[in-house]
Amino acid sequence: MSTLRVNNLGENTGPTQETLIGQARALANYNQVTPATTDSFNVSSITDDTAGHFTVNFSNAFSDANYYISTSCGNTVAAANRSVAPDVDETITASKVPMRSQQESTAANGDMDRNNVLIHGDLA
Repeated sequence: MSTLRVNNLGENTGPTQETLIGQARALANYNQVTPATTDSFNVSSITDDTAGHFTVNFSNAFSDANYYISTSCGNTVAAANRSVAPDVDETITASKVPMRSQQESTAANGDMDRNNVLIHGDLA
């Protein structure tokens, strides 16, 4: 086993900066059926807005609303194909991202028990 010990890790130039760019700045694993956050990083809360709609609120805001959002989802209750993505009908800000989960074949909104959100970008 290797041990990495550092006193400071910050954005400079070269390999350290490239490593920091690749790190996720926020992530969440959210069960909207319960509703409960099962795991998160840099997430102060997740608001269950309505069926198929929830908002991820960040502990530390991003520098702007132009961050990268990756998602995955699943539902152990219903076998239908589902998707989760940023809610284009709502405003994404530096401090929150509204999300929508829906059945792909009908576009009907619905709660899922496995919503995963991973976000890369610059923090403020």
